[in-house]
Amino acid sequence: DGSEGITVQLPNYINGADGTIAASFTIDGFNNTSVEEDVVFTSTVPSLSGDDNIGAVIWTITGDDANLFVIEPTTGVLSLAAQDFEIPADSDANNTYQLTVVATDSVSNFAELAVVISVTDVDEVLAYLPAEISGDNGAIASIIEAGGLTFIRPSLAAETTLDGGATTVEGNKWKLFNWAEAQAYCGNIAARLPTKTELSDNLLPLVNDADLVSNGSFAVTEHWLVNKGYWASTSPSADKHHIMKTSIDPAKMSSLTDTNRQYVTCVR
Repeated sequence: DGSEGITVQLPNYINGADGTIAASFTIDGFNNTSVEEDVVFTSTVPSLSGDDNIGAVIWTITGDDANLFVIEPTTGVLSLAAQDFEIPADSDANNTYQLTVVATDSVSNFAELAVVISVTDVDEVLAYLPAEISGDNGAIASIIEAGGLTFIRPSLAAETTLDGGATTVEGNKWKLFNWAEAQAYCGNIAARLPTKTELSDNLLPLVNDADLVSNGSFAVTEHWLVNKGYWASTSPSADKHHIMKTSIDPAKMSSLTDTNRQYVTCVR
């Protein structure tokens, strides 16, 4: 007859057990949202609006990706385990996790709501370890294990694109960082700056075991450089942070204005 059919899809609707509306309520509190990969998603507690539900409400889920979610049947709190963006587990393999939340009262009145949770990509920081390299006094170790920590050797100038200065010691060109640059460098390699105590308890004894004048590096088996300080994460006052000062004999813990450029050992 020339007429065209139109389909209207309503994702949030109610119905009664016998086909008549005994109580008309809708689900509130769920929004389509996103969550970063490797992070657990947990919803807020949902609510119902409209007519009062009859008796207790039980929450359930259905849909393409419902098997990946968990819903607390009495509160309606919805959760999704941490997902890997690079290996999506949803039915369409596109990091869009779709399901329908259903609230049903004691006489089988129910409301449904379509929910979509999107998983977003995160630039993942690699746990970088530099290679052992050669120096004028022998091999320069890539790490020092001490006090249950892994101390990572200072960066060569060629090993990072971060801003900073440089100095040549032990036949190698080393990167020098101010305190903010040092903190950024450690974060970029999935590590952190050591505290004053971690430096003084673990690396300071190695510095003072070395012959700083003739050797020019500390701990004869590591040969880390000593002509400047090593930044710590702790601060004695505004605009200053502690350093392990190695340019004197014996080495000691001190502090320096943050704008100075020094070596950095990061820890894990």
